[in-house]
Amino acid sequence: MPVARAVKPKRRSERVGFAPPAAAPLAAARPPPPVAAYPALAERIAAMRRFNRFYTRLIGVLDRRHLRSPYSLAEVRVLYELAHREGLSAAQLVRELGLDPGYLSRFLAVFVRRGLMRRKRAPGDRRRLVLSLTPAGRRGFVALDRAAAGDIARILGPLSEVEQRRVIAAMATIADLLGGSGS
Repeated sequence: MPVARAVKPKRRSERVGFAPPAAAPLAAARPPPPVAAYPALAERIAAMRRFNRFYTRLIGVLDRRHLRSPYSLAEVRVLYELAHREGLSAAQLVRELGLDPGYLSRFLAVFVRRGLMRRKRAPGDRRRLVLSLTPAGRRGFVALDRAAAGDIARILGPLSEVEQRRVIAAMATIADLLGGSGS
């Protein structure tokens, strides 16, 4: 009888424990069609990629420090999650945000050192660590949240109310069609 052997991951992302984002079921549900066989699909892919480049530039995703803060976009997103949800663990953040566990662990340690976050044992499960913001972390998040709201206000501000509603409706349509929760 043959002995089962462990399969060595080939890609780096498999070796470091990359977890696909929560929205991955859409991609997993259907195999990608052969793009070359469908010129119209290739055009739509190009259009979506053009829009992605425009939008990431517009909202500053590529800035090294998000919202003119000392934090990256990923770090700000984790602070957002901690500010809006109770009882989160690092494992939940890895799973839900699709972050590499080592990457998340490094910046959680920085948050603890800077006094922004604390880790406590979960009351019902002593093996589980629950993450929460400290008062300083909450104040820091409030400043980041205000900066984000200001950036969005600067984007929407030049538009009429009707145009703003069209932009928001288009975003809701995209989230709905692509399976996003919008959080």
